[in-house]
Amino acid sequence: MKINLSGHSFATSLISVLPEHFSLTEGTAVRLSHRDTCGYAVSLIGGVATITSSDVSAMMLAFSDLLAGKIKNNVEILMPFRALMLDASRNGVPKVSFLKPTIARLALLGMNHFCLYTEDTFQVDDEPLIGFGRGAYSKDEIRDLVTFSASIGVTMFPCFQTLGHLEQILKYEKYEYLHDNHRVLNTTIDETYTFIEKLIDNVREPYDTNLIHLGMDEPWGIGRGKSFAESNPQKPSQMYVEHVTKLTALCHDKGLESIIWGDYVLGHPDQNTSADDGLDDDAIKGLPQNVILDYWNYFDVEKQPYTRDITTFQNMGYDLVASPGLQTWNNFWGQLELCQNVSTPFIQASQEQGIDRAMMTIWGDDGHECLFHNNWAALAQFFALTIGDHSQEQWKDRLETISGVPYHNFSLISKIENPDISQVGKILFTPTAKMLFYDDPLLGFVNQMFSDDSVCVYYDKLLIELQQLECNTSEEQDRCELAILFSTIISRKFHLIQSARKHYISGDKANLRKQIGGCEDLVHFLKQFSINYRNAWMTERKPFGYEVLDNRFGGMIARVNTLKDCIENYLNGSLAEISELEQESCADLTYKDLQFYPKITTKCFSIW
Repeated sequence: MKINLSGHSFATSLISVLPEHFSLTEGTAVRLSHRDTCGYAVSLIGGVATITSSDVSAMMLAFSDLLAGKIKNNVEILMPFRALMLDASRNGVPKVSFLKPTIARLALLGMNHFCLYTEDTFQVDDEPLIGFGRGAYSKDEIRDLVTFSASIGVTMFPCFQTLGHLEQILKYEKYEYLHDNHRVLNTTIDETYTFIEKLIDNVREPYDTNLIHLGMDEPWGIGRGKSFAESNPQKPSQMYVEHVTKLTALCHDKGLESIIWGDYVLGHPDQNTSADDGLDDDAIKGLPQNVILDYWNYFDVEKQPYTRDITTFQNMGYDLVASPGLQTWNNFWGQLELCQNVSTPFIQASQEQGIDRAMMTIWGDDGHECLFHNNWAALAQFFALTIGDHSQEQWKDRLETISGVPYHNFSLISKIENPDISQVGKILFTPTAKMLFYDDPLLGFVNQMFSDDSVCVYYDKLLIELQQLECNTSEEQDRCELAILFSTIISRKFHLIQSARKHYISGDKANLRKQIGGCEDLVHFLKQFSINYRNAWMTERKPFGYEVLDNRFGGMIARVNTLKDCIENYLNGSLAEISELEQESCADLTYKDLQFYPKITTKCFSIW
């Protein structure tokens, strides 16, 4: 189905990026009218659709229902602020050409606010090192996106950092004078505030909103680096409060409305860390009341913790943004079920407590390997929650209409992550797909956590299901092929590592020789995966940052070839032993010791 937008001012924007849904010459004609209450209604009489909506964003939702063949008499939208934050700082910087149709589809799902998380990937006049070699957005690129987004009811606002998470800037010698430590600014010197004001002036320039997200989460080590003075020690919490107060006042003077992350105020939501317990009552009293706190929590699957934390924030007197996480960080495929289990009670608790702002966050920790296309199902469900639509069927219909992909495909592919394999050997160890994918072919730190072939069993079964998926678009076909290659590599490499070690230790040279062919096959699959993944990356993102993935994939191919060479040299007598295959596992290794790429591949930590 198509919608005929002839005669409507926003037609050009939608038709330019979604010609499969909108046209000037064909499709269902629409008649638009206004309503005061937040929401919309859709009727279809005589081939003409009448849409009554409170604003452009509500109209976009009505369009998506019309495209899905759904007629809605009256939809009341519960949360008027429905946002997405997309990480553009950890390797992957989305292209403008990719973002425009993506923002349009997100608007059809219900999004009306959008921000790109830019630690350093934005243009700062006379500061060429900021964003250097990282694909930083120019001001013209942001202006183009802001104008386009506004035409379809989406407000873009800047989101960056003004305290911690500034490694990408502070790594340069030019900015050493701003250090408290390698990632946190020194709040005790005037130069810091001159620098931050310059960042604020530049980051806000291309936007048409007074809303600005100042970051300030996880300021680990504040007051304990260069700012520490033994003769005049200061409490980190007090330094933090003074910093927030200064920047909030600065933004207020510029006519800006500030948002900051709330973890340092409340205490870190991740109960598996030993981070600060939050600000004490005296420090909280010093915080300015005219700042919006962004409450993020990516972990709880019950409603009670969210209700408790929101109540605590409200008792402090603060307006809130509720920010769940899309569970995309540190993996390739996302975790759809976990995202649903976390975001559903979070948004329900927020709505019950009267919170009217929600922002899903997409983070790209440790390489930003999870491509955006994998996220549509989780995003469709999240925005349905913010609207107040808890019907499983309705948001799935909207998902399939907007993405062109059945929910089942997203659900099945998400099973690649966190496989249902937990009891291993003598300890409880739940591997991630990333651990298994990057596990070193010779050292096999992850592989040795297993006493059986349960990994191969799991992924071989999943491969059969993946190969049977029906794909409606070439993009979805490419995604499925990538998933098949990824799962194939995990299964074959796991079997190769186990077999090579077993036959080497037992002295079975005949079967050890067979692993040479296994190495050659694995290199073939790795090369094909790297080509396919690169094509997908370049469709979504600028090339800057992909060198990280090239090094990772190329490094794994090199290590498989090293394993092959070691086996050949051992068998022909030129190598007396393969020391790596004699390395036994250590019972003290834990999940966190193998969680990120550098920890998975080597135990040689390079400090200098």
